[in-house]
Amino acid sequence: MKVYQEIRKEISSGKYPPGSTLPSETELASACSISRATVRKALSVLEDDGLITIHQGKGASVLSGKEEQEIDYGYSTLGHMDSVVSLRVKEGATDPVMMADPEIDLIKAPDETARRLSLGTGEMVYRVQRLKSQGKRVVSYALSYVPEVLAPGLDGCQVIGLYDFLKSHYQLNIDRVDNVIKARTPDFIISELLRLDKNVPVFVSTRVAYVEGKPVVLTETYLAADLAEYVITSKVRS
Repeated sequence: MKVYQEIRKEISSGKYPPGSTLPSETELASACSISRATVRKALSVLEDDGLITIHQGKGASVLSGKEEQEIDYGYSTLGHMDSVVSLRVKEGATDPVMMADPEIDLIKAPDETARRLSLGTGEMVYRVQRLKSQGKRVVSYALSYVPEVLAPGLDGCQVIGLYDFLKSHYQLNIDRVDNVIKARTPDFIISELLRLDKNVPVFVSTRVAYVEGKPVVLTETYLAADLAEYVITSKVRS
């Protein structure tokens, strides 16, 4: 997205220093001759990149390295750690969590997907959609993108575990996963899927999986916060 690149460049150049407030969505849309929806999407990506923070009803402000460091609750004094992030249904739930068969189709990569997967304009990706339910409630909705060139014919396969399937059928041995977890207000489609009020926040997990430094899978998972929680388990390596 051009507006994304422009704002990122202006933040890097110091036009918008740490702590400053960006122009409003309306002002950015007018200056770039684009829709507010496009501006909103660009701001969301910048927030995912850790460059800005969005305040509901108050606009977006630029983060500083100091602010980012202050909210990084690491364990550097303990040495290297191996961490596992998992989804767990909250206590008190009685029905088991079930996953529906994934839906897979071939589409042109959306701009942000192409950027994150280092793809060229117009390249095709497989879109893999998965729902997990507990009784009559949908617990999570996962949306994965895999470049067509890396997994030809994926839309004709019966996929259970995506990473394992890519390893066994396409020799894609994933060796690194970057995972960003945030809480945000869902859009209309997600609130309908998870059967939530539009003002109830959801967890959003954005994962990029790599093979030898190359991004191969982008996954966005939306979780109903009233039914599920993330659990991070870390072990210190000696």
